[in-house]
Amino acid sequence: MIISSQAWQKELLKISKQTQKKLHPENDWCFKDYQSLEIDLMLSFYIIRKLIDAKQLTNRIISTNVKVRKHKNSGISVNLLNKHRIPELYDYTTPKNENIDLKFLINQFMHSYIFYPILSYKDQKGLKFTEIAKYNVTDEELEVLFENSKRELESVLFTSDDKKNKFIYEIEITELIKLFESAGNCKINSSAYKYNDKRMDYDVSQEYKENTDLPF
Repeated sequence: MIISSQAWQKELLKISKQTQKKLHPENDWCFKDYQSLEIDLMLSFYIIRKLIDAKQLTNRIISTNVKVRKHKNSGISVNLLNKHRIPELYDYTTPKNENIDLKFLINQFMHSYIFYPILSYKDQKGLKFTEIAKYNVTDEELEVLFENSKRELESVLFTSDDKKNKFIYEIEITELIKLFESAGNCKINSSAYKYNDKRMDYDVSQEYKENTDLPF
C-alpha cells in the first residue's frame, strides 16, 4: 500500500516525457537507450499496479482497454536459447488488432518472457518500415537504408511465459505514453465503499466528477 499517490504519479509523468523524447531522438539509438527504456517501462507498470492496488486511480482508467497487435506463434516452441529469434518464432504477415484490459497488459509486461523494442527506419524520401520488416529486404537494400535513414522508436513486442507459445503482443509507444499520462494526471474526488463479505474487505469505486461541491 502507498501513503500518497502524488510522488508516484510525478515519477510516471517524468517517465512519460522521457519516453516521448525517445520517439524522435536527436542521436542514433545505442544499447544504453534500450536499457533505459526497459527500466522506464517496467517501473511505469509497477507504479500503475501500485496505484490500482492503493485505490488511487479512477474506475475509468482501471477499466481502460488498450489497443495492441497480436502476432501468432509460428509453431516453434519458444525457449531461453531461441527467444531472440523473434521473426522466426511469430507470424508478422497477418497481425490481429485487439483491445486488452489494463490489468492483463500490466501482467504481460511485469512477467514478460520477451521484451523487445521495435525501431523504425525512415529514409530521405519518407519511406518507413520497422526492424521486423527488415528481414524481407536484401542486405544491399538494408545497407543503403541504414546509411540514409534515422532510427525512431516505434513499438514494443512483449509476451509472458504462459503466452509465449501462443502469441506475442505489440503496442505502439504512443499508446503507452497516453496511458502513463492518463494515470499520472488522474485525480479523484468521489469514492464509494461497499463491503464484500467474500473478500472480507471493501470494494471501492473511485471517480472524478467535473461538477462537485467538494473543495479539492
